[in-house]
Amino acid sequence: MRSKFAELLAEKSSYKPKKHELALVGLFSMIDVLLQKPLDTIFSQLRISDEVQMAIKLDSKSELFPIYKLVIDYEMGNWEEIDKDIKSLKILRNIPDIYIQAVKTTDDIVKFIKE
Repeated sequence: MRSKFAELLAEKSSYKPKKHELALVGLFSMIDVLLQKPLDTIFSQLRISDEVQMAIKLDSKSELFPIYKLVIDYEMGNWEEIDKDIKSLKILRNIPDIYIQAVKTTDDIVKFIKE
């Protein structure tokens, strides 16, 4: 879900060239929880760019962080932060519509896997 949401947000912003990297950020955002290992241990075994790793670790120095921050703020319902995020990213599209599209895509993937 986070992966698709980040990718779609990137497509609607100046981050479009980074949409695949942002999809990875979303995809691996909970990998430490799933594998029950520290991120550094996991990252030492994977070929993931420093930018992706930094964003996952919520390092604001990462070029990818602003989109990922919006994904997390939206997920958490931090409406004041979302407003700031949208203004700084200059996303003119309706964020709820983008989120719903991400949910539908994720739901379609889950249904396909279950078949």
